[in-house]
Amino acid sequence: MDKNYIDELYRISINEKDSFDKVQSSLEMKNLTLDREEKKNLFIQVKNADIKTILAIEKNALNIDLDYYANSKSTETSIKEGIEDINRIQKSLDVVTKPDLYKEIDEQYTKKGEREKGLPKDIAYRSFKSHIARLQNPDRMIGISDEEKEIFKVRLDSIKTGFKFYQNMQEKALGIGQEKNTPKKKPFKPTGKYKAKEDIDKDVER
Repeated sequence: MDKNYIDELYRISINEKDSFDKVQSSLEMKNLTLDREEKKNLFIQVKNADIKTILAIEKNALNIDLDYYANSKSTETSIKEGIEDINRIQKSLDVVTKPDLYKEIDEQYTKKGEREKGLPKDIAYRSFKSHIARLQNPDRMIGISDEEKEIFKVRLDSIKTGFKFYQNMQEKALGIGQEKNTPKKKPFKPTGKYKAKEDIDKDVER
């Protein structure tokens, strides 16, 4: 065994650690940390926006990922698939807001496994599920740091919120849940000063 290799490994590793520590404490690294925190806060704010804003921001984030972080063919493919998922969801919004048109689509989902909680697993549903899975495994899409993973978690929360918005739009288009949300009128029961209809009829006869 050549001991020189081991000595060389330790020498290089010590220098590597020293360089890493210097980078971590540098002004550039501090600025990078602040930038990432600012980006995370932006996505936190977007979570409280409407569905169109949520989808628009996520698609732009994917385009940025594609420009800056697509350092392999698999990464590029995954990001492009994410963009296509968002495109399909955005197109579906025009349909789900038209009840008559959406009911025709709803009728196409009759087989077992094609519905969930009374709602069709349409193309937007499947695209939401696909992109949620993608954001849950960002390591497969991009090699990222812990800070960037936090950003992906917030993006995931935002898309999950968008998914709930879409499901609410489905329910509205199909009239699902409206009955339970509409207060039922209680039948009138005469008490005290009010007479029952039968008693009123008798008074009229007299």
